Amino acid sequence: MSRSLRLNDMNFEISTYAEEFALLRPGETASAAPLPWLGRAILEANLAGLQDVIATEGEICLIWARGQKEAVLSQLEDRSFGWTSHVRTWSLPVWFEPHDDWKLVCKATGLSREQVISQLLDGRYPVAMLGFLPGFVYLHGLDESLHVARKATPTTQIKERTLAIGGKYLGLYSLPTPAGWHAIGRVPVSVLDMNRIPPVCLSPGDVLQLKQVNEREYEQLLGSSLETFQESDE
Repeated sequence: MSRSLRLNDMNFEISTYAEEFALLRPGETASAAPLPWLGRAILEANLAGLQDVIATEGEICLIWARGQKEAVLSQLEDRSFGWTSHVRTWSLPVWFEPHDDWKLVCKATGLSREQVISQLLDGRYPVAMLGFLPGFVYLHGLDESLHVARKATPTTQIKERTLAIGGKYLGLYSLPTPAGWHAIGRVPVSVLDMNRIPPVCLSPGDVLQLKQVNEREYEQLLGSSLETFQESDE
């Protein structure tokens, strides 16, 4: 069963599942505020009965306590969360380690490793959203020539702080995990701190630029704070 909701001057279609959670999908394509930001704003509003919010680029999932659906939705109807474009730019050091996945990337793109790295260094990568596991960062801005389909068979284990390509995104793995994306490098800093709230210090809209370092420089920078590499705050 679906219904509509007016939120942040946009019409959302609400699809409810088992009366336990709902997906909000915008009926309009244009939005001043990205949905991951809006999802975080809803969560931080501490609405009565709302337990969790999970937001992607295309939808927002609301999870409420038993019997609290109408209470949650009524608190959101015609509500507006102020959006101001606040952009932080980071210069992220990357060691493009000689990973086996480079063979797959070069074969899929028809480019040499050096050409791929050159294109990556020329780009700017806005944070699109966070998920699917703690500290995973989806980054927009990957040139279409570098789009590589995910692996048919995922790697059983990828190292923490790995930069990878998956479809139209760059992705940053903060934790060791099985992975279906192509590993191309590692960063010496972690964006995940479970002692912080929120635990990820990057936000949707932040922009990352990549700075190449060699293995020795990477090892020297291990453990550095991400704040060390902030370029601007606008």
